[in-house]
Amino acid sequence: MALLLLLILLIPVVEVYVFVQVSHQLGFLTTLGVLVLVSLLGAWLVKYEGIAVWQRLQQQLAVGNVPTNEIIDGFLVLLAGALLLTPGFVTDALGIVLLLPPVRAGVRSLARRRYTKQARIIRATHPGPIHDVSGEETRRGEELNP
Repeated sequence: MALLLLLILLIPVVEVYVFVQVSHQLGFLTTLGVLVLVSLLGAWLVKYEGIAVWQRLQQQLAVGNVPTNEIIDGFLVLLAGALLLTPGFVTDALGIVLLLPPVRAGVRSLARRRYTKQARIIRATHPGPIHDVSGEETRRGEELNP
């Protein structure tokens, strides 16, 4: 939580600093134009990558696989879009880099390693008798009475 607060406070300061430095080199209007151009290019890239991820997700579902990688990629593309909507060169650069498939694969791998350790698999087995919705007991392998 403290890291998030620090980022919320630090990112605008860094963005203003970088904007001022680039403005000194290119001029204010040129710098503003570059920011707008990068945002438009980023929006197009987010749309393109988002459609590609959506198609892969649909393919995985069609063959009966759990689309874990595609879900993570979808989240990362969404995060890249949010970074690109945030005005500034640093967040735009991070957003564009996150749209690159090899970078997403690396981030996805890190995320899977980190969060797989925290996940537990719970089996859906029950040692006792099975009851249908009416409360009648049935044995395993028998059809439940409607």
